[in-house]
Amino acid sequence: MNFNIDLNYLLVYFLGYLTTLNWIFVWQTTTLKCKFAKLWLFIRRKKAMMYTPTDFDEYAYKHWGLLGELLACPICFTHWVGAIFTSIFVYYFQLELILIPIAFFTYPILVYSLIKKYIN
Repeated sequence: MNFNIDLNYLLVYFLGYLTTLNWIFVWQTTTLKCKFAKLWLFIRRKKAMMYTPTDFDEYAYKHWGLLGELLACPICFTHWVGAIFTSIFVYYFQLELILIPIAFFTYPILVYSLIKKYIN
């Protein structure tokens, strides 16, 4: 495996970072996660009252166990969102798979350091 850092790798890393940052910011600061939860609960024919991101976090911790913890924790969620977006970009640009674990371990601290004042 010959891993040379070139412009394509930096582009994919930066695109993955920006998309992950955008998704996490919207997920943590709007009621988007409440909408997804309500849709999921509607499909499963269950009801829950949730109107704010805090309501979602409390419901997820209480009813969904580890999955709820991974969805409610911004750092945990950033790991997986970053890995998914980077995987898509790596596949599309046909780059080495090593970029996925690099993004998995570096995006969370970069994203969290930028948005922590908005989510606390």
